[in-house]
Amino acid sequence: GKMDKADALLRTLCEAFSFSPDDRYCFAPTDRIMDVYRACYPRWKFWKIADAMEIESLTMDIQRRFQLNDAEVSELTLAEVVELMPHGLAAAVG
Repeated sequence: GKMDKADALLRTLCEAFSFSPDDRYCFAPTDRIMDVYRACYPRWKFWKIADAMEIESLTMDIQRRFQLNDAEVSELTLAEVVELMPHGLAAAVG
């Protein structure tokens, strides 16, 4: 169900940002992927091109893993990403 999909997304984010999987419940449903990225990697530390490529790589991975090809994932909240995941996906990712 939704909890399995949410858990799979949170585990993916922990993996992407090198967080402990136990920290996945520190995320809020209202967090946007781009905001999490910016909190972890403040813009002033990196060239903008590298920043754009990093977030693009992360969003492409999330789109591929969770079959969200047309979604503008980086601007969505975590809850919105989970809502967009196809029904029945939990079995594939869980």
